[in-house]
Amino acid sequence: MTLKHQTSSVFVFRRLPGGWRIGLIRHPRFGRMMIPGGHVEPEESPAEAAVREVAEETGLAITLVSPPAAPVPPGYLARRVAPPWWIAEYQVPPDNHLDVAHVHVDHLYVALADGPAPSPDVARPQDEARPQGEARPQGEARPQGEARAPGTPAHSFGWYAAGDLAGLDMFDDARVLALSLLAALANGADTASADTASADTAGADTAGAGTAGADTAGVDTAGAAAALVAGLSQA
Repeated sequence: MTLKHQTSSVFVFRRLPGGWRIGLIRHPRFGRMMIPGGHVEPEESPAEAAVREVAEETGLAITLVSPPAAPVPPGYLARRVAPPWWIAEYQVPPDNHLDVAHVHVDHLYVALADGPAPSPDVARPQDEARPQGEARPQGEARPQGEARAPGTPAHSFGWYAAGDLAGLDMFDDARVLALSLLAALANGADTASADTASADTAGADTAGAGTAGADTAGVDTAGAAAALVAGLSQA
């Protein structure tokens, strides 16, 4: 009998001055660049696990972006769980959850990063003590028993453009989906910007001020989420 474990993984995006970027971690066991994710705990839904895993592995808070879905009729009262964009099964070797080969039933979510990005790695001489209360840089080992400060990433993390992905050691499926999502984000954002500009012809000065920052990190979450859904729907 094949054992199957529920997991959640997240394609996390942020719009930076140069365009859309995807957040990737360097996995400590596989040594590859991967999207954050992990096992769903017994007390969690896959959506809750997705948010938790991103926070633990990258230090980021995120907003999950819901995929297109059938509408719920009026009067339906059950609490709904945020759905993933895809669910896939992967055969995996033994890991820290199970000592035999098994299958991960992976719930693949899409999300937008909230707030500032994690700080870059900062090297410290081995014999130099850390000032009390100072956060530990990502990538630096934590003494056994020391708690991780809130918002401190567990793994080395960075933001990558579509053009970077070909040169990264990634799993092929993750690269394929990441490139598709980045293209959809770019196309959706361009379409949304064009629609906004044409609709606001009477307020050209105001529209210009609003679109001048289109390539900055200050894009609102709701607008970026709408651009993502629109771009993927046209793909």
